[in-house]
Amino acid sequence: MINLLAGHAELVSASHNPIRKRISGHATPFSNLYKALSCLAVILCLAFTSKAQNLADSAQKAYEKQQYKTAIVHYERILASGQSSANLYFNIGNAYYKDNQLGKAIYYYELARKLSPGDEDIKTNLKIANSKTIDKIDAKENFLAGAIKSGIYSMFSTSGWAWLSILAVVFT
Repeated sequence: MINLLAGHAELVSASHNPIRKRISGHATPFSNLYKALSCLAVILCLAFTSKAQNLADSAQKAYEKQQYKTAIVHYERILASGQSSANLYFNIGNAYYKDNQLGKAIYYYELARKLSPGDEDIKTNLKIANSKTIDKIDAKENFLAGAIKSGIYSMFSTSGWAWLSILAVVFT
């Protein structure tokens, strides 16, 4: 057992830990259940990892054959199984890019960048995908300010504004 409370790791023997000694000395009614659940958890983890690896291999083969939609389906299944990593997001981004789905490609490149901010390949692909977007969004003025300004301008006609100006000068 490792004791991390002292500021550095030092080994502690079982004889110095009375709780550990007491539990290991007596069989508890749940010890067999605990062992069975532990084995089941390990088997399930291996099964899910194996399935995810098979899907990843299938996705890679489909990508290499330029079957990008099939690769995307396989990558999406991996994501649905709860797996996530920068490499997975990067690969699915590449598949979407090759399938001319730039929005989804950029989305997955951004997810990959969040998990691995220093990866130059991710940054490069994200820059390339962003450069190919057609819609360039220009910053517009504040909607509320524009609505208020438009509302004030349309309150009066030009002659109404002229009379309002004359009255403001006369009464001030």
